Amino acid sequence: MGSRQLKSLSHHQRVAIDTNIFIYALENNLNFPDAGEIFRQLPKTKIPAIASVLVIAEAVTKLYELGDEADVREYLNFIKGGGLIKLININQQIALKAAEFRARYSIKMPDALHLATAVTNKCQLLITADKRFGKISLPDLEIVVL
Repeated sequence: MGSRQLKSLSHHQRVAIDTNIFIYALENNLNFPDAGEIFRQLPKTKIPAIASVLVIAEAVTKLYELGDEADVREYLNFIKGGGLIKLININQQIALKAAEFRARYSIKMPDALHLATAVTNKCQLLITADKRFGKISLPDLEIVVL
């Protein structure tokens, strides 16, 4: 996702963000500099952003593995984006849609849950760094793979 695509964030009414974008931004991953840029652009665009609550479990697992529980609160604050990012709980509708996507696209359940969360919340854009999403095409959802 280049700077041109980042500017196109403002052309969407609602955006969903996959876990890997949060992790790459938090870690300042040099291979994915646009991950951090997304979070710098969100306040400027004022576009509603969502993420599955699954992001919390996926993003902080490494902290617990490393015994770095002190940073969990910092990660949670970042994930919430200062109130700009709405975390969506997994409900029955999302679970059923995730099962459908998992069967249709042969993707892992976490990926299916992120995709289902985006679709059921009527997002027009899903931002991810997961190349497996490149094979997915949905009529009302643009998927951008960093």
